[in-house]
Amino acid sequence: MTLPFPPLAAGTNCYTWYASTFLPAARAAFTSQGYDYTTFDRTLYIVPTIVGDTCAFAGLAISSTETFYSGGIGSSLAAHELGHNAGLGHASLDSDNDGDIDLEYGDPACIMSIFGGHYNLLHTLKRN
Repeated sequence: MTLPFPPLAAGTNCYTWYASTFLPAARAAFTSQGYDYTTFDRTLYIVPTIVGDTCAFAGLAISSTETFYSGGIGSSLAAHELGHNAGLGHASLDSDNDGDIDLEYGDPACIMSIFGGHYNLLHTLKRN
């Protein structure tokens, strides 16, 4: 289904715009076409690339069922965002084990980092 794409004013925070402008418009469009979006197993919103330093994300998992993609979707991005939908966080690195995250996307082998790969053992156990 093609949905309206509300404009994003310069300087607008992308997360605020998504929650306050895009998502209500998308849900209203579903409803106007006779769809009950609350019954969908998954809803993927794929929009044109949003340019700007406040819109640097490629994907944003909103809830366990809704995901927003900016500029398209590939298999690694889909797996990463579906991991968030399933409750997984980023594969971070705490190199000295002091409880402070040194690098938010630090596990180069895990799909929950920015490097791709597969779900690491911790994330695999959390999924199951």
